[in-house]
Amino acid sequence: MARLVNTSAGFISSDLLPGLGGKSSIGAGLFGDTGSQTIATPSLSFSDGTISRTNTEFLDVSRNVLSNLEAQRSRIGGAFSEFTTARLQDVENARARTTGNLRSQLGRRGILGASFAQDAITRTELDFQNQADKVRAEAQVQEFGLELENLKTQQSAAQSALQQDLQLFEIGAQISGNLLNASLQRQRIQADIMIAQLQIAAAAAGRSRSSG
Repeated sequence: MARLVNTSAGFISSDLLPGLGGKSSIGAGLFGDTGSQTIATPSLSFSDGTISRTNTEFLDVSRNVLSNLEAQRSRIGGAFSEFTTARLQDVENARARTTGNLRSQLGRRGILGASFAQDAITRTELDFQNQADKVRAEAQVQEFGLELENLKTQQSAAQSALQQDLQLFEIGAQISGNLLNASLQRQRIQADIMIAQLQIAAAAAGRSRSSG
């Protein structure tokens, strides 16, 4: 009587199946070992029925870009502070030099104490004060503009990274569905093969009983 054996491939085989040359498995011949399946792509991996996202070069670059942009944004204020201080110092040096020369000229003419001379000195002081205020205002506008541009770049990089994540999610869902369909199809084929093997084994057993 035929002896049925469950093979490692998950199919029924027989030592006495006629025409198959001893212990064998039709399913194993078609599919091989049905152990854990691993599929890997540059951004996704599938192992034991689980899809995982792996780090990709694009995502790493996006994270690095965001990190660098944040570091640059933190340095913008300090850089503009130093730049503004230097420009204000230039204005102050020019003010001191100009008012000093004006006082010297007025003093040599003996009119330093006159009201119109003091008015001239005051107007000169106010002119340089206005220049200093203009330097501060321009620096604030430029700093704000750079920070705004930096934030826009950060937003664009973050949106690109998010879009990439969404695309990977869609790809993962599609792969998962395809693998599930393939797995179900293979299970149906395996079931058909097992039924065929059982039928062959039953026929062989019947012939064995008849000949006995």
